[in-house]
Amino acid sequence: MEMKPKVYLFGAADCGKCFYKEKKRHMDIVGFIDNDPAKQGRRFCGLPVYSAKRFKEMKQADAVVIICLWEDNTAKRIARQLEDESGMQRGVDLFLHFEDKAEELSIGKSPKKTTANKTTRFEFGENWQSFVQSLSDEQIKIAMDSLCEMLNITTLAGKRFIDVGSGSGLFSLCARNLGAEVFSFDYDEKSVAATVGLKARYYPEDDKWQVRQGDVLDQDWLTTLGQFDVVYSWGVLHHTGAMWQALANVETLVAEGGSLWISIYNDQGKKSQKWRMIKRKYCKGGRFTKWRLLTAYQIKEMTTQVIHGQNPLAGGKGYARRHRGMSNKHDMIDWIGGYPFQTAKPEQIFSFYFDKGYMLTKLYTWGGGHGCNQFVFRKFKENINETL
Repeated sequence: MEMKPKVYLFGAADCGKCFYKEKKRHMDIVGFIDNDPAKQGRRFCGLPVYSAKRFKEMKQADAVVIICLWEDNTAKRIARQLEDESGMQRGVDLFLHFEDKAEELSIGKSPKKTTANKTTRFEFGENWQSFVQSLSDEQIKIAMDSLCEMLNITTLAGKRFIDVGSGSGLFSLCARNLGAEVFSFDYDEKSVAATVGLKARYYPEDDKWQVRQGDVLDQDWLTTLGQFDVVYSWGVLHHTGAMWQALANVETLVAEGGSLWISIYNDQGKKSQKWRMIKRKYCKGGRFTKWRLLTAYQIKEMTTQVIHGQNPLAGGKGYARRHRGMSNKHDMIDWIGGYPFQTAKPEQIFSFYFDKGYMLTKLYTWGGGHGCNQFVFRKFKENINETL
């Protein structure tokens, strides 16, 4: 009988729980390690939680796996800590597991990638292609009005507008209607097709609206695009799997004096972690799982509306007017399936861009809800921190 490797997991949190449930058949997972003193000496998933110091004093394991949400400096710092304190080596008996990349990092080697490690990702494009099929003139007008309101403008004539993660292409269309020269791109090929289809319907053969397939995480490619008077990215950057890198990358696209309009999912703490697991389950599940999760969410939303004295059957135009011309049906699918999924508190986004010389000109938040907080920033030639 083949012996299972004796493994400890670093990270007594939701990611560690997911890894434990998925891998316990193949590994002898005997405990957790965590730097949080409040967790040390207790049990998590029925297993003991140790400090790194206590782990060093115990019998050495075959391996330690560090469970991380995303690849970031924190994960690498923890790896260096275990290397220094326990004498372990990455790629030998110490491994980093990224929930959305599942990459095993070895010293001096490129990340190993296998078919089994393929990123779980929601196919946004299918939903957007369905949305544009029923897009009405009234929805377009509502979307244009919201664009004018947020940017405090009546025209974009003579301006360059970039739609980062164009999805359906609706707001690219609105910007073109307002006179802007538009560049649209999306990572999802079907989203690109949806935008191309919308352009062909309203602006065929127009050389002032370009549509491309591209990745906001590809900094080298972004530098070839130049800079824009308006950089628009609504509900996109938190789905890249590397949100903070994406937030930094879009900043380089903004011309001096230009505007940056982004929306990022509100950080609800443990509720956000729960939603993240639901979204991941939806994307990995079959048709029945997807139907069950979507139906459960629809029932929950309808119940909430009834409790607040609203008519759950009154969607359509009313929903579009309240939500930038969007569709209730397609927004529900987008919310349940939207994975990868990261969040941020409003003050985190504000501080991030303030430090880069931006001033906040408009802000809409969801309070404690799970919607997208919206931010419009203005880029100044001089760093704000140096002038205040």
